Amino acid sequence: MNFKKSLLMTLVSGALLATTGQALATNGYMLHGFGKNKALGGSGSANPQDALAVANNPAGMVFVGNRSDVTAEIFLPYRGYKFKTQTEVESESHMFGLFDGYFVIPAMGFNWMMNENTSIGYALYGAGLGTDYNENDTTSLNTNGLTILKDCGQNGQLCQNTATNLNSIDGDSSTNNFQVVNDELVYKPSQPVKGTYADGPTGIDLLLLLNNFSIAHKISNNLSLGAGFIIAAQSFKSKGLLLFKELSQEPDKVNSKGRDWAFGYGMNMGMLFKPVEDVTLSFSYQTEIELQHKEYTGLFADAGRLNFPQNANFGVAFHTSDTSVFTFDVQWINWSGVPSIGNKFSSSNESQGGFNVSNLGSTPGSVGVAEFNAMGSENGAGFGWKDSTVFKLGLQWKFSEESDAIFRVGYSHQDQIVPGSETLMGLLAPGVIQDHYTAGFTYDISDESEFTFNFFYAPRAEVEGQPVSFSQGVEYIYLEEYGFEFAFALKSK
Repeated sequence: MNFKKSLLMTLVSGALLATTGQALATNGYMLHGFGKNKALGGSGSANPQDALAVANNPAGMVFVGNRSDVTAEIFLPYRGYKFKTQTEVESESHMFGLFDGYFVIPAMGFNWMMNENTSIGYALYGAGLGTDYNENDTTSLNTNGLTILKDCGQNGQLCQNTATNLNSIDGDSSTNNFQVVNDELVYKPSQPVKGTYADGPTGIDLLLLLNNFSIAHKISNNLSLGAGFIIAAQSFKSKGLLLFKELSQEPDKVNSKGRDWAFGYGMNMGMLFKPVEDVTLSFSYQTEIELQHKEYTGLFADAGRLNFPQNANFGVAFHTSDTSVFTFDVQWINWSGVPSIGNKFSSSNESQGGFNVSNLGSTPGSVGVAEFNAMGSENGAGFGWKDSTVFKLGLQWKFSEESDAIFRVGYSHQDQIVPGSETLMGLLAPGVIQDHYTAGFTYDISDESEFTFNFFYAPRAEVEGQPVSFSQGVEYIYLEEYGFEFAFALKSK
């Protein structure tokens, strides 16, 4: 393998990933797979085949040999929302300000065998999500308003008290953006401004880069162990979030603060075990990575912490013949363990950290918003996501042992992680995808190089806004995705 070429591939891929824009979401905001296992529905942790296997289980790196992999995925997401009585809105897609409608998402990995039993490696891969809504796609809320709370109590007094408190949060009660209309609490800005939240163009942009430095060691022919040290860099920016500014304990740390970077570190570790011939088991775990956005301490719960969640994976590979492998994985992602992701925005379940709008009206004018789970507080509002349990299946085969081509198909499924009660904030990050259908192939160009193509389709998934507070005006949010990935690898025996 030409290591100068490998280094060049690494640097180019890393630079592209560092400047890639929003919209990486598939399972929540994690990619459904990495490298060749993308075409296996994200399964294959027990059958490592490239230098991006470290993202699934670092113990597999000792089996992939000396190699360098670079991938580039053309990603086409279609996501948006529909407010009741209004037309459907789709998020715009921009990359580098040059490409409209799609993104190019690179990743890379490098592995070096120190000896036949030990390897060290490095991989750079990502996660993220984003939306960008045109202000002209949503008419001014000044006309009809957006219903925040329907259960107003006797004669609407609860809503009246709540409106009084909310309008006084920023010290300027003259704005009166929260009003009582027909015994309902309505967000109705006093000035007619277009946009999702009556604040012009609206959206968020989240990009997470994971640098994984790994080591793997083969204890025996049937057992290997591995660990990766992860350095994470995460960027975030928002716009058009005036509504949330008025619900925050730090209104000046919510919106339009520019791109803010957060850095953290963690580990992933795993093992591969072959209990019997032709069967391999994979176990892996990744720690939670703390990432605090200091410019957005009024938006994210727990003082701006948007941590990358802990997750675990179990996989099995059955070598059903000399030319075919069946793979099955189960992945668990602990979204609910991160307050800014798992806390509810609706007030339907206060114990889950929902913004308790009912209590805001209990003692008019006498209590500050910070005592009521305001945004930015430890139990402040979040996206309300449930934990993911993702089931992944894959089949890989060759038509003959002498063939230069390997083919793959796969499928994955997870239950819906976005509750209908969380759609008002959820339209910023509509991570509602449940199914992935995948296919791909690898062709050996020579003994030292190969080309891989992966495809996935995630059919449109919708979540209807439930008739509870904070989602009253949202009819549904939706997401549909397509991905075409091209990969090139240099390798040696």
